[in-house]
Amino acid sequence: MHKFWSNVISDFDGVRSTEQAKFRRLLGVGVPSSLRGMLWQIFSNSKSNSELIENEYRELLNSTSTHEKLIRRDLSRTFPNLDYFKEPGGEGQEMLFNVIKAYSLFDPQVGYCQGLHFVVGVLLLHVSYLF
Repeated sequence: MHKFWSNVISDFDGVRSTEQAKFRRLLGVGVPSSLRGMLWQIFSNSKSNSELIENEYRELLNSTSTHEKLIRRDLSRTFPNLDYFKEPGGEGQEMLFNVIKAYSLFDPQVGYCQGLHFVVGVLLLHVSYLF
């Protein structure tokens, strides 16, 4: 199975078009945790646009969101028993705040909604080394 995912990493478009059924089946089984960060970048096409995305992310972080107070209020409620998110003002909570704040500015139609912390938190647990 790792050979298949290695092929996806090296030739995503080729594997997706020639082995679509296998690709879907193995996605359903689950992406190996050790490869999730890299594969999510490939699936979202963020790896090829990384400089542009990083610049836009920095710009969003330098802006003010009308949702900042609500976002901060919910930080301590997000996975309070996990060490990564436990410390107020710690790395996990700050990463969580930054991603949600940036998203609230990036997609003003959605802005912020309760529960978003848990979605972003799970993603950060898998790809926090990317930020």
